[in-house]
Amino acid sequence: MFVAGWLLLAWVAVRLLRDPAGTATARIGRSVTALCLLLFVPQFFAPGPVRIVHGIVLGIGLMVWAAGTRQVTRRAGLTNRTDTRSEHARTLRTRGHAQNGGQGIGR
Repeated sequence: MFVAGWLLLAWVAVRLLRDPAGTATARIGRSVTALCLLLFVPQFFAPGPVRIVHGIVLGIGLMVWAAGTRQVTRRAGLTNRTDTRSEHARTLRTRGHAQNGGQGIGR
């Protein structure tokens, strides 16, 4: 099972490296993440400071990948859940304002 998991991590890393989609930022983040996935098991045999640096580099790669993905999402005009909820809250406030004769909610 250990070897199978390691092979699956390597397979995912290669798939991440071969994906050309996204911005340059997303590609850099994916590349760093893929490299860290390939080195995931060997880093356990290294001393403690190397394992800590591996985790930090993996985290940075994931954050850069997320930032690049967010750029693509913004360019496409997509919204996230926070935007949807705030729009819903705005609608509720507007309805309450109209139902209370312009007095707003809670007055």
